[in-house]
Amino acid sequence: MADVLGGFQPDTKAPSSRRADFDLRRRIAELEAQVAAANADIAALEAIPAWTSLTLGTGWTQRATWEPVAVRKIRDVVSLRGTVNWAGGGANPIVTLPVGMRPPAYVGRTTQLVPASGSHITLHIEIYPSGAVNMVGLTAVTGFHDVACDFSVTP
Repeated sequence: MADVLGGFQPDTKAPSSRRADFDLRRRIAELEAQVAAANADIAALEAIPAWTSLTLGTGWTQRATWEPVAVRKIRDVVSLRGTVNWAGGGANPIVTLPVGMRPPAYVGRTTQLVPASGSHITLHIEIYPSGAVNMVGLTAVTGFHDVACDFSVTP
């Protein structure tokens, strides 16, 4: 029979065995894709960008010996950090985010003001697509503010 078929060997596996081989090959391909994605995630984590310092708006100063106000972007997540003093007068914006690190829509976060009296006052951070980072709820009380928050730049 081999002479008639020119060396062709007929598939003698049962259909269920061929199906099992196909399923196994497909699962191996899926696992290889997951490993490739995990390796890409590891590479991205190893290349975490440095923080970029931001210029403070009128009425705001950097709190001495605390984290400076800075921003960085990892993939589509922007992180804003720092602690500032509000001395009264001009209030907003605290900072303006650079292009590429601005949200596609309004973002609101809650934060705390710690005035000299030591009591806590809840305030709201607003981040606009223009890049303006504002503090809402300021009163005549001055003190330091934590401006840390994270948000996505993906709509």
